Amino acid sequence: MIDMTERRRRYEQLAYAMGSCEMEGCIFTDETRKLYKKYADGELSLKELGNEIDKTLPKKQEKF
Repeated sequence: MIDMTERRRRYEQLAYAMGSCEMEGCIFTDETRKLYKKYADGELSLKELGNEIDKTLPKKQEKF
């Protein structure tokens, strides 16, 4: 678990990053927002968050 100071820091960083990305046209799914909340609440590490986000992305098609 993380303390309240770290939780607040994570929420602030995510709000800034998401707001910046949304201004560029990014759209966050409910699933992605739930993963970000888990990270901010200390349920996921940054590495785990990245791994979970990767699972939600479309797979690249191999070129032959």
